[in-house]
Amino acid sequence: MPYMCLERCDENIQQDLQQLKEKIKYFKAVSIEQFDVSSDGDIIRGANLTNIIPNLKEIGVEKIYPMISTFNDSTKKHSIENIGKVFANPERFITHAISFANEMGFNGFSIDFEPYSNEATDKDGNDYANFITLFANELHKNSLELLVNCAHWSKLWNLTAISLSSADLIIDMSTYTTNTQTWATIFQEDVQLFSLSKLSIGLECDTVPPLSDQDLKYRFTLLKNYDIIAIAIWQMPMPENWFQYFDELLNHL
Repeated sequence: MPYMCLERCDENIQQDLQQLKEKIKYFKAVSIEQFDVSSDGDIIRGANLTNIIPNLKEIGVEKIYPMISTFNDSTKKHSIENIGKVFANPERFITHAISFANEMGFNGFSIDFEPYSNEATDKDGNDYANFITLFANELHKNSLELLVNCAHWSKLWNLTAISLSSADLIIDMSTYTTNTQTWATIFQEDVQLFSLSKLSIGLECDTVPPLSDQDLKYRFTLLKNYDIIAIAIWQMPMPENWFQYFDELLNHL
């Protein structure tokens, strides 16, 4: 599943839609920047973000998961200052989220509550995990799914609690790294912690320098060895040399 960051990352949207169209056999799902958390703890459309959901449907993407982000367009940083208000009044947030899904016609949400620094507390982590289960359960009642983006470096992500939550897919952002040894260490932690049926491993394709074929071969070999069913690609467009490894993974599965 690739991510499309749209205007938030100055993405060439038409170019990336064309790549999706040409390579559609590889991509059953796409996640796009689309929603934010308001100052009073509600879900809102992100400012100046194009709604490309109709375009994705037209080219044959089967599942579309807009992101709910804590990114602040003014500071260009993530912030969790408003999520406590979400946890205090989750019903309003969830009701409005389901309304957006019904109105815009997508399959669920990819939630990306993310601190800028390590300011989160143990309580934040517990509250977030409880919210994930509440949100996922309500989405499921409406035939919608919840994907959760998490990492290993903040107390916001109580990984044990998240692993036990009702989330449909857990995406590890800590594997967005150029360092293959770091990637492998985190990968091993993930496969021990999470059910493989709910785990998505992150791969970053816009690194500087780009990942070498040796690095890619090593990472995709591990993905195959552990029968990983989902990967998350940050972000489009994807280098052409990646597709041979996608082929190998698809053939293995």
